[in-house]
Amino acid sequence: DMLGGGKPADDQGAAEDEQEQQQAETQAAQMSDEQVVKFVEENKVKELDRKSCKVLMSTTAQMIKKRPNDPKTKELLADAQLKTTLGNCFNDNLFDFGVSGRRVRRAFGLKQKGN
Repeated sequence: DMLGGGKPADDQGAAEDEQEQQQAETQAAQMSDEQVVKFVEENKVKELDRKSCKVLMSTTAQMIKKRPNDPKTKELLADAQLKTTLGNCFNDNLFDFGVSGRRVRRAFGLKQKGN
C-alpha cells in the first residue's frame, strides 16, 4: 500500500496542497478588505492546521498586496502574535504556500523553517 510514504502518495499530497492553496487564494481574493483584515485579526492567535494556514497566508498576502500603506495593514505587519502564528505555519508545514507564502515571508522576515 502507498500509505507508508511511497512516492505516488507524496505526489498526490503535493498536488492537493497546490489545489488547496489555489482555493485559499481565490477565497481571499473574493473577500472585501474589511473581511480580510477581520480574518487575519481573528486567526492571528490560533494554532492553525495546514488548511487554515493556507487561508491565513492568502488573506495576509492579499492585505499586503492590495493595501500595503493602510494603517491597519501596518499595524498587523508589526503584530508579534501574527508573526508568530505565520512563522509556526512555515515551521509546521513542509509547504511554501506559493506566491502568498513568499510575499508573507518577505513582509515579516520569516524563513521557510525555524522561525
